[in-house]
Amino acid sequence: MATDNFIPSLDIVLANESGYVDNADPMKCSNLGITKEEYENHMNKVITKDKVKAFVKADVAEVYKNYWTEMKCNDIPKGMDLCVFDFAVYRDPSIAQRELQYILNAKRDTWIGPITLGLLDGMIAEKGISATIDTYQDHRKAWLDKLHITEAEKTTVKERVEVITAGATRMLSGLKSSKPGWK
Repeated sequence: MATDNFIPSLDIVLANESGYVDNADPMKCSNLGITKEEYENHMNKVITKDKVKAFVKADVAEVYKNYWTEMKCNDIPKGMDLCVFDFAVYRDPSIAQRELQYILNAKRDTWIGPITLGLLDGMIAEKGISATIDTYQDHRKAWLDKLHITEAEKTTVKERVEVITAGATRMLSGLKSSKPGWK
């Protein structure tokens, strides 16, 4: 299992997150994919917009670690853990959990537990890890088509899914890349 894959996965996710964005709502300003409000809720402390603007990886890693933990990524094989983690970060953990359960024909209870993990192990044993990753990522792209977002947004997010899939494939093969965020 992928017990030591958080930092490599975080690096890939952060390479696909935007820099500082200052929305009209001061609680929604964000950097490295984390809003001021989200940081304050996870870390239980109030920060300024200047702190958000100055975020570095170390500042947001603990917030992202919460996603990693909630998604049980330490119990998911390397490569697949990145895909599940990224979906949770991009959209919402409960959606990422539900859609994983969908491809596994599991009860969609939005909780990854022993049954979901066992079904995932079974799919990997039957199809292989690469095909399982492709199934999940293809499902993510099909799921995006159902959202009420612009075609440009769909295209952008589908490109992100492709980059994450490529990162997962590199993790499986042990290849290194010169792209930022890929080890």
